[in-house]
Amino acid sequence: MQAIRGSQEGRILYLGLALIGALLVVVLFFLVIDPPVARTLVFAFFAHSMGGRAAGIGLCIATDYGRIFTIAYNFYIELALVFVSYASFVLTLKHYINFKYLSIAVKNAEKKAHKHEKIISRFGWAGLFIFVMVPFPLTGPVLGSFMGYLIKMKMRSIFSAVFSGTLAAIVMWTYFFSYLDKGLHIFKYVFAVIIAFVVIFSFKSLKGWFTKEIQD
Repeated sequence: MQAIRGSQEGRILYLGLALIGALLVVVLFFLVIDPPVARTLVFAFFAHSMGGRAAGIGLCIATDYGRIFTIAYNFYIELALVFVSYASFVLTLKHYINFKYLSIAVKNAEKKAHKHEKIISRFGWAGLFIFVMVPFPLTGPVLGSFMGYLIKMKMRSIFSAVFSGTLAAIVMWTYFFSYLDKGLHIFKYVFAVIIAFVVIFSFKSLKGWFTKEIQD
């Protein structure tokens, strides 16, 4: 534990956990004074946790939160998740952390990251930025941070590319969903169905990610 605390990744892990802890305090506060707000905050967090960046953003828009709040809150979530995931990934690879299910997830993530490694290596920072920003399956900030580490990018470059791409994607999704919300009166109901589908599908995928190694 002392070795983890003294490492750069350990400090990043604690920062990510502190961000999540601060969010938990806010959620508990709103749970007392305004439960619907607490519910939205929690659902958006879990949507991001399961890889549903667009779902988390759309949920905030569908529940009538402003664009500024939507962008800021969803970016905050991604900051926390990337810090915790990146640090856990690196610390597991370095054998500072050795938990069965986390080790399986790290091996699976490493295999997925290696599939895109050549492309990212070729374009460097710009390639990682685009990978994080584009809304394709199995892309996003968490996997992007893993790839940055595997191709031996400096940590500062990894986080600047990952968070810049993430912020750009969040802004685009926010304005897209805001436009749909104004022009499509049944947007909230359609989006509720999409959210349910994404959560069910993502939960099954995430469960397999931690319990069974992907075959090459």
